[in-house]
Amino acid sequence: MSTKSFPLEEFFRHIPERYLDKAGVLVEGEKVEINKVAEKGLHVFNVNDDQVYEVELVVGRKLVKKWSCDCDLFMEKQMCQHVAASILTLIQIREKKKKQKKRQAKARKSRRQNQTIQINQILDQVDDRALRLFVKQYAIRNTGFALKLKTQFAHHVELADNLNKYYQLLKRHENHVAKGKLNQIKYRKIGKYISDLLVLSDDLVSQEHYQEAANMIFGVLKYLISRPSFLEETSFASIYLEAHKKLENFLTIEMSPQLVKSLRNQCQHLYRQDQYSVIHDQLNLYYILYHSGLPSEKGQIIQDLTETMIAGKRSFPHSVLTLCRLYAESSRTAKLLELVVEYRNDLPFTRNLFKVLEKYDWNIRYKTALTLYKNAEQKKLRTQAFEQLVKLEKDHQKLEKWYLDFFQKENDVKLLSRIKDIASDWPVLRQQIVKDLKRKRVGKSLCFLYRMEDMPDDLQKYLESYGSMELLLDNASYLYERDRLWLKRQILEVMKNHLNRHLGSQSVYYVSGIIHALNRLQLHKLAREIKYELIITYEERSFFTKALREEVA
Repeated sequence: MSTKSFPLEEFFRHIPERYLDKAGVLVEGEKVEINKVAEKGLHVFNVNDDQVYEVELVVGRKLVKKWSCDCDLFMEKQMCQHVAASILTLIQIREKKKKQKKRQAKARKSRRQNQTIQINQILDQVDDRALRLFVKQYAIRNTGFALKLKTQFAHHVELADNLNKYYQLLKRHENHVAKGKLNQIKYRKIGKYISDLLVLSDDLVSQEHYQEAANMIFGVLKYLISRPSFLEETSFASIYLEAHKKLENFLTIEMSPQLVKSLRNQCQHLYRQDQYSVIHDQLNLYYILYHSGLPSEKGQIIQDLTETMIAGKRSFPHSVLTLCRLYAESSRTAKLLELVVEYRNDLPFTRNLFKVLEKYDWNIRYKTALTLYKNAEQKKLRTQAFEQLVKLEKDHQKLEKWYLDFFQKENDVKLLSRIKDIASDWPVLRQQIVKDLKRKRVGKSLCFLYRMEDMPDDLQKYLESYGSMELLLDNASYLYERDRLWLKRQILEVMKNHLNRHLGSQSVYYVSGIIHALNRLQLHKLAREIKYELIITYEERSFFTKALREEVA
């Protein structure tokens, strides 16, 4: 059975036309019939083409995974018109099923529309008792209608603990839906009910039923916070944020101070619970209450968030980013910088830090970038801080200093052209850079500088003193254009120094590697000249010269 899979919808790209043409004739002549459909997508077809051949296809939702036929052509070519005809037949079968499903959906929609008309007619005629009975029976049959009904009349339910009414209703709804273990379908039902409640809270606000809307939003938040496992479901993360957004908007409404105070107290009680997780650095209880609260409450909210982070009970990095926001907004720069130093090597935190601080004071952003640059231990983080630092720097002399400092730390040759552009006295600065690179023996960066400044004499002088084949090859293309004879002579000198100290097969590998490197640089003529020069020079080393001829022929 052939196993090279391909997309079912693109079968024509993977089956030769000669087989497809013959397959079309077989399908039109109704020569193909499906025998059986086994497990795991295995389809068996009988194809009548002079004699009956059995075709097996393993087809997933989108891919043709395996196929086989008992004809001689398939044994030779791994494909035949019988397999192609079976694939065409399977596509026709699937298309018929799709059309049938569309017709059924259309029919159901039509029945629902007729049902709606009938309901309206009944409503005009029946009394209250009959209407209640009808609604009850219809809700039993239609789950969607039942959920809508529960949502729309939720605020009419009276419980002993009216403050926690919606929390209790959601728990009851979960028990009713779950009836055992939750799955994706049941999660969606619970999520739909919560979303409908949040929509209903908007209706209550528009009618100025603020107490009921507040209870509803609070009940939803309390329920979500008490179910931390729900956050593992992607859909619930969006509902979680939607509930916080509703709270944020609700607290901007002008309503009774007593109600606002009550709601704030309820929310503060919620975030002090162990289950509360910060999953967004703005849409969370700490940040929302900080903005809506009185000045006297702000310090307590920051303290609460700090203590819960220290206790290790809150999610990261959003909780840390929230604290950064609150420090920035309350101008607690020193505290913010302490936090930056503490988490200086944490990528999830630093990746979003500057986005968070983007709207705040320039001085805060600059000090944050400077602190992270000086304290970061990873190159990636230091680079990130450096980019922010030069973006924020207003003093030209300091900008030059930061570029030079970063180059000296990381030896990033890409910065040299930028340093040259902003330098107030480039020749003097260049001498300083050259001196520093020589002291650190950073050959690659120094050679790059010489090439950038077109200083072939200085480059040759340095390479002669350094004697590195790696640096010679790195700069070979540049030097070949300036002084081909010098390059050839220098490469041969370094190679001979090596060959005079080493004998055996390793010498062949050493030389062949250099020859191949020159060929990759398109310096074929130079490679041939060096090869023949070595063969002549070491003629007495017959093993070496013979291997060299064969190795780099």
